[in-house]
Amino acid sequence: MPFGFGLQQSLEDFRRDVFIAVHLVGIEDDSQATSLLIVPHRVQHARIYLDYGDAFGGLLRWRTLVADRQPRGFINPDVILAALYGVAVAGDNRAAGDDLRRHGSFGCCPLSQPAGLHSTAGQCYNRTGFRFEGLAVMNVLLIGSGGREHALAWKLAQSPLLDTLFIAPGNPGTAQIGRNVPVDALNIPMVIEVAQRERIGLVVVGPEAPLAAGLADACLRAGIPVFGPTAAAARIESSKAFAKRLMIDARIPTAEARIFDDPDAAVEFVRSSGRVWVVKADGLAAGKGVIVPETVSETVDAIRLLGATRAGARLLLEERLSGPEVSLIALCDGERALPLILAQDHKRLRDGDAGPNTGGMGAYAPALHLTFSDVAGLTASIILPTLRALAAAGSPFRGALYAGLMLTEHGPRVLEFNARFGDPEAQAILPLLHGDLLAALLACAGKGELRDGMVHWNGYTAACVVLAAEGYPDTPRRGDVIDGIDAVTDPHVSIFHAGTAWKNDQLVTAGGRVLGVTGVGTTLRDALTRAYAAIDLIHFRGMHYRRDIGARAIQ
Repeated sequence: MPFGFGLQQSLEDFRRDVFIAVHLVGIEDDSQATSLLIVPHRVQHARIYLDYGDAFGGLLRWRTLVADRQPRGFINPDVILAALYGVAVAGDNRAAGDDLRRHGSFGCCPLSQPAGLHSTAGQCYNRTGFRFEGLAVMNVLLIGSGGREHALAWKLAQSPLLDTLFIAPGNPGTAQIGRNVPVDALNIPMVIEVAQRERIGLVVVGPEAPLAAGLADACLRAGIPVFGPTAAAARIESSKAFAKRLMIDARIPTAEARIFDDPDAAVEFVRSSGRVWVVKADGLAAGKGVIVPETVSETVDAIRLLGATRAGARLLLEERLSGPEVSLIALCDGERALPLILAQDHKRLRDGDAGPNTGGMGAYAPALHLTFSDVAGLTASIILPTLRALAAAGSPFRGALYAGLMLTEHGPRVLEFNARFGDPEAQAILPLLHGDLLAALLACAGKGELRDGMVHWNGYTAACVVLAAEGYPDTPRRGDVIDGIDAVTDPHVSIFHAGTAWKNDQLVTAGGRVLGVTGVGTTLRDALTRAYAAIDLIHFRGMHYRRDIGARAIQ
């Protein structure tokens, strides 16, 4: 069948029949750049060759220029495939090569730009009018303002399904990608009003607090598709006691624990047991509701400290496990799960896993402890039983289910569940993802079928290092000028804004975790070298960060 005459073939079959080769102009040795599909800064432009084989009854070759206007970036093969597929199924008699040349910038988006200028991704993807997998382009509303949301915005902007991306409230980084909306994520009526006014086709909820407050429930009542669980399903994160009971009932491997509503009773139990316990607040505490004491006395102090907080009105005492920790995140539609690659987070504030717990000081992916077959086993033994248990409780989980695991000598054990993408894990995972993230999120929300192969991985490694403000995690200092971001020119580095703001035309600190600097490389060492080289160029008063992200894995 000639190209462009009503192709009767699925996208996955089409993907298997297409070969993409990239020729880079202006670089002598392009082998690594070609395999990465990255266009280095010194390249004047790139040519893409798309060879289509047997399904059309013969080999056809089309050549198109895709990076003329934006030489520094990467060629997203999935976007080009979507464009070709759209032409093929549309029954358009024009030559596909001509159509792709007319939409040449459709295939190019920036991997990294200083000061969060990831903006051209998304600005040139949405003008073709193609339909993809039976879905038209749509507006998306992303909820949140942190580094995770910047990474999600950057990845969503690469989807051929996206028309306009709105972010509420967003940050200076997301403002370069889509349209920030000055609405508090917890102001649910205003969020719904924005979604209805802007004809949003999908709401993507980033942080946990709006989920616990019922934002997904409100979207569903308004008939707005949403990626994110209902408040009842989000209890898997918002109540550690609920999650622990669910794991025990579903026989999901986890640490031994005791639940207390009275801090004094918890103190009496600890003293009588003579053991050191991990102390956890039951409610949401922005990643800072866990204390890992070293002595019985410190355990008692931790109970007093967390018991005086709102999140600690109920406390968990959990046995202390040992082993490497990994984060497994799966995209879920209530029944099925599509696991992402494993990541490893670094929770403690200082090098050597010293200091208090934080929301996360860095992460790398893929975690080196487990293989893809291990991920499948963990999905079958942990993620899927959790989905079944939540569905049986009348609270099917649709969103990103995060399992924090410890790999003990007796096997993996669940330390915690989260009801959303991890932060900073998302900043390490998403740069490695190939495929249309938006299509997968829509499938989780019931707009399509969640299938294996919707996302795949480029075979490289990413490492994210968090730059924190003075005083973090207790009382972070705000308003300090951030310098040096414009000096970062490595195309293999992405800078994700977390706690930043504009003040008097200057970028300033506006939160505890200020920036996430992500390097991508062929090895973990390469990725870290790139990230730390970029960090050397950035400065703000009191800036601190861990210098040992991924160090144990390298050793």
